[in-house]
Amino acid sequence: MFDVPEVRVQAGGQEGCPFPLPAKRKKNANVIEMLEESDGHEIVQALRRRDGCTAKTRCKMVRILVSGLIKLHGSRPPTEIKTGLAKAIVETFPFLRDSEGEGYIEEDFSALIGQNKSDKLSKKWTKELAAQILQYCELQRSGVALGDVFQSLKTAEDPQVALQCLPLFLAPGRMRNTPGRFRNATHSEALNAFIDQQPVGTNLPRYLDEILEDERRQPFVLLLGERSRPAQAFVIFEGRAMAAPSLLKAIDLCFKMIYVFDVEYAPQCYTTWEFVQKYVFEISDNVKGKMGTSPSVRSLRAHLTNSNLPQ
Repeated sequence: MFDVPEVRVQAGGQEGCPFPLPAKRKKNANVIEMLEESDGHEIVQALRRRDGCTAKTRCKMVRILVSGLIKLHGSRPPTEIKTGLAKAIVETFPFLRDSEGEGYIEEDFSALIGQNKSDKLSKKWTKELAAQILQYCELQRSGVALGDVFQSLKTAEDPQVALQCLPLFLAPGRMRNTPGRFRNATHSEALNAFIDQQPVGTNLPRYLDEILEDERRQPFVLLLGERSRPAQAFVIFEGRAMAAPSLLKAIDLCFKMIYVFDVEYAPQCYTTWEFVQKYVFEISDNVKGKMGTSPSVRSLRAHLTNSNLPQ
């Protein structure tokens, strides 16, 4: 993804994996160096040992690195730079991105927004909520795209698949068409950006190789099987497929990774993630680059509020 020089490798990972700096800088930044230059030597030692790798330690690490990033790139670093930092962190400390690392994402997310909100998706996404989403989609059916997809999701027995209805009626965002030109994304593009669907038996190594050459914003959810009957679900991030026990859990983990790593939402489906953020997790932060809440998200939230669903 980035043109970086070779770095010295230690057991367990790359020592101080670099991430890109502006062209005017002569060398790449280094995670280890940035931490140690900012009084983070104890953090480095704790992460190397793992035994002292608490949520507090990792949050302090993120604060130091983000502060360094802002000094280098200004208050709004480009998405590719922030993604590069996330990649450098997990390449320097690989255990943060393996199956054990999923637990660290959960811990860090809880540390950022509070333990009481961390499991909101699993608690809120009930059969009753799924039914209300489908009902609202029916009310909006004159504006619902991909009617055949909606019908298959509507008749599915598993309520978690109704999450895929959100991009079918929430307003898609604008995406780059050609350099300097933008256009409105289609609902199909919004759905595929939210959850990419591939058939069972897809060659994952080949798929991941192709994704690395794509401009798809990561992390994102990959579903294998039919949209109405998911067989497997993964979160794709930096060329790795993290298996999830269910589609709901994959969406949950993907959102938490986006939030913890401070990655911007994919523009095609930003309103879908905005709904997950503001209604499901009750995080009121403004979506980057926008003030307030999108009209389509406000309308859906009002419908659900008036339906008197249990909170």
